[in-house]
Amino acid sequence: VQLLNVALSDVENEDVTLYVGNEYTSLGSSLMSRENLEREVKVKSKKLSSFICHEIDFLKLDIEGAEYLVVD
Repeated sequence: VQLLNVALSDVENEDVTLYVGNEYTSLGSSLMSRENLEREVKVKSKKLSSFICHEIDFLKLDIEGAEYLVVD
């Protein structure tokens, strides 16, 4: 496992806004603005294609509604 401090998006190496819940909720974070996500954090973005170097049979994404941005 390799952890990277980037957000998957439709743009490469740009700052995107990540909406984050507070420490009292378990809402996580999202690129999509939602009522209960109250804090904004700027994060560098990467395209999914920059991590893929061969054919993939199965890909699981759980990215809170931003799938259409990433898989375009």
